[in-house]
Amino acid sequence: MTELTIVSPHRDDVPFSLYLSLSQWRAVPLKLNVVTVFNLSVYAPRASALPSNLDEAKSIVTSLRKREDSRVFRLIDKTIRVEELNFLDAPLRLGISVASVCKPQSFLIDGRPEVETLSHRFRRYFLRGLVLAPLALGGHVDHRIVRAAAIKSAMPQKLGFYEDLPYATWVSDASLRKAVLAAEHGTGVPLKS
Repeated sequence: MTELTIVSPHRDDVPFSLYLSLSQWRAVPLKLNVVTVFNLSVYAPRASALPSNLDEAKSIVTSLRKREDSRVFRLIDKTIRVEELNFLDAPLRLGISVASVCKPQSFLIDGRPEVETLSHRFRRYFLRGLVLAPLALGGHVDHRIVRAAAIKSAMPQKLGFYEDLPYATWVSDASLRKAVLAAEHGTGVPLKS
């Protein structure tokens, strides 16, 4: 049985971007794993008032989002294995606002310690099977770090990419082509739809 690991920068990225694909893949003899990287967060726009203590807020939001994540994966397929790497998301890790996470010119990805750390962690997934990573459309710093780490750790012909939503609906065709070219340049492999 083929094993497919899908790397999700945040809890909602894979369910939101690949819900229909995941639902269809249930019919295929495929072992599905989802690895969430930056799952420690205080970002929950619909959560009721959060405590001012950062650790308490992080605990509440992380728990809330974990419950949401578990529910959606159970709805899709109870056999999907979910792994959490427990990294802080960009606003907590970098001390930036939520509004500035999608300003790619503000963040150099090359040399970021997270890329090196994650690339070491991702190698084991390539040994077990295929890996899907986000194209990093929209320029979100966490998505770009995950894409860079996946490319750095990739084994030939074992890495694919998915269009991350909602960013894929916001970017121009030129931006989409640019992201594809960046992924092709990084992997040295021409991508096919």
